[in-house]
Amino acid sequence: MFRNWSAPGLQVWGVQLPGRENRIMEDPFQQMQPLVDILIAELQPYLHEPYLIYGHSMGALVAYHVCLQLQQRGLPLPEHLWVSGCAAPLHFRQEAWHLLSDQDFIGRILSLGGTPPEVFEEPLLRPLVLKLLRADFQLVETAPAVTGKLGCPIGAVAGIQDPHATPADMQHWQDCTTEDFAEDFELLTVQGDHFLVRTHSQHLLQHMRARLKGVLSL
Repeated sequence: MFRNWSAPGLQVWGVQLPGRENRIMEDPFQQMQPLVDILIAELQPYLHEPYLIYGHSMGALVAYHVCLQLQQRGLPLPEHLWVSGCAAPLHFRQEAWHLLSDQDFIGRILSLGGTPPEVFEEPLLRPLVLKLLRADFQLVETAPAVTGKLGCPIGAVAGIQDPHATPADMQHWQDCTTEDFAEDFELLTVQGDHFLVRTHSQHLLQHMRARLKGVLSL
């Protein structure tokens, strides 16, 4: 998804999780903390330079937990955390999609859009995709409830046509940052659905880069 993201003066590093693309045969993460620990270990060599973190959907919640752990460990936080496609943790609606029957679970997935129905009709692909998606939802739905506030600015992106993370839902990310940075919160709305990260990639990247200009002197 992030392979073609690029902007002058920025290095874009996409996280390739187990169970996806060339790692499709690896077991996906089902719990938040083991994933956060590995991501922080991978990030540590680069924390001495200014950086931002962007997470979409499940990635937004993962990014928030990564930043909380960085803060708790006394490690440098990003200059900006950007999130999209996920309601704020303090206002998260706990559901249990990962416990649904295959038929009901597939129906919920298709309601999000972005996943071709043919994926679930292919006998060899169906079990791999179901295993991955159930793991993703289990990770999100069983993540520890936290109320921590981050000592860094947060920006949120909302697709106007996204029923699962509405602009009102995304506005609540302002509550996840400390008072020192609450005024720096920004909500960017775009004409898009839950998969706005595919349709507005360059717009999002250019906007985030513009917000970093003062820090990186680009």
